[in-house]
Amino acid sequence: MLATAFLISFSVTLSRIGVTYKALAAGIDGSYAGVLAVAFSLLPACLVVWFGRLGDRGAVALMTVAGAGVLVLATLALLASPLDLVWLLMGTGVLGVGQTLHLSGLQLVVLLASTRMHRDAMLGNYLFASSAGSMIAPLFVGLIDTNDPASIAVHLLDLALGSAVLLIGAAVLVGRRLPDKAPAPSVAVPISIILARPGLPTMLMTGSVVATINGVMPIYLPSSGSTAGSLRASSV
Repeated sequence: MLATAFLISFSVTLSRIGVTYKALAAGIDGSYAGVLAVAFSLLPACLVVWFGRLGDRGAVALMTVAGAGVLVLATLALLASPLDLVWLLMGTGVLGVGQTLHLSGLQLVVLLASTRMHRDAMLGNYLFASSAGSMIAPLFVGLIDTNDPASIAVHLLDLALGSAVLLIGAAVLVGRRLPDKAPAPSVAVPISIILARPGLPTMLMTGSVVATINGVMPIYLPSSGSTAGSLRASSV
């Protein structure tokens, strides 16, 4: 479980940084990084309730493996896509769907694979592994011995693809250790009742702000670095 948490954060972070470099290689203005961030989140936001219902029906193992598979397809599409904003938006959207589907299942793994006594510790370890993947991924940009944005994008997406393939294997191993079905409610609870639970709206708002910061930073850093480099070159 910790390996899957690390690999998905590592792969997705590399892919999103790679997409920004590919956009820079295409001559797309850095301000469009925000549009790519919206593309990553918009389609998953429309599907997240359906993903939750899928988990309620006991398809946890399927969700984790299928989500990893979608990440592989999205990374392949981003590697093969032309230097065009529309293609990059489409690939980024599919990448977001894969991540959301996988994480929707993986978070249920924490519930199913733990008892109440040690669930907090397992959740903490899960979050640490996920944060480590997001933290380590950007460091690989500095290991690439080139300043060409297109080459950097290819290197990052290649590494992201390899990580996503490993993620499929890790997700299969996790799925084999889980019960066949998760506990499911007899009747689907309406979203309005769920949102009315005390403290939930505040938690959702806080989580959204944190997720937005963590998501936007990696994709804006390449464009900021490119702008700084251009200013230094012009001043020289």
